[in-house]
Amino acid sequence: MALNRRHSRLITVDGADYRWQVRRDSECVYCKGGLGASFVVQQVDPQGSVLVVGSSHSMSPIVPAVVRARVRSALGQGWMPAHPGAQLHLVGGG
Repeated sequence: MALNRRHSRLITVDGADYRWQVRRDSECVYCKGGLGASFVVQQVDPQGSVLVVGSSHSMSPIVPAVVRARVRSALGQGWMPAHPGAQLHLVGGG
């Protein structure tokens, strides 16, 4: 899954470039309880595993500082954004 450049934003975290996109889902399948918002993050080059961050409540607003914090948290949990693999799902993004 590659994030569309037109509908995503660029962010740099600790020297690496990522694209991120907010998903305002009526039913976020990764969220506890089924309702909430989510965002996805993918490293620009090389593209590998995708990070999906969800919340059981509406995250308002999802700002770059929240995205950076979640990327750092995912990296600390072993997410390898440069390597192909399964999506990493985190709950609680805001």
